[in-house]
Amino acid sequence: MPPTPTPHPHPQQTAHTHSLTDPETFWTTHANRLHWAQKPTQALTQRTKTLPSGVQHEHWSWFPDGEISTSYNCVDRHVENGLGEQVAIIWESPVTGITEEYTYRRLLDEVEVLAGVLREEGYVGLLCSALLCSHRSYDLRQYIHQDV
Repeated sequence: MPPTPTPHPHPQQTAHTHSLTDPETFWTTHANRLHWAQKPTQALTQRTKTLPSGVQHEHWSWFPDGEISTSYNCVDRHVENGLGEQVAIIWESPVTGITEEYTYRRLLDEVEVLAGVLREEGYVGLLCSALLCSHRSYDLRQYIHQDV
């Protein structure tokens, strides 16, 4: 009787195991796929944090010395890489049944207008939060591409 082949673990299980057994390498590899204003020198630091109540717990800081723009990584770089006309977001209204597509270029234009308004109103520090809230309020669904 031939030997039973050993089943290969699912790729998600392999990634999960790698993230737990060697988190520094795992997260550094993924961080290298992004654009950083200041590239981090390490993926994470771990320490014990003490709360005012005296309770202690483990605290992890991710990419503590890195600086990154989520907006640039999610939108701008795709336009710069020639993907401006590719659909980035599909908006579907469950109330009206309307579906609308936003290309990366259109999304970049909208983000720049919103950023300008917020800057003029003095909300520069809240740009990311405001953008995320506006996306949530419109029930946007982003298609995530594997070749990010």
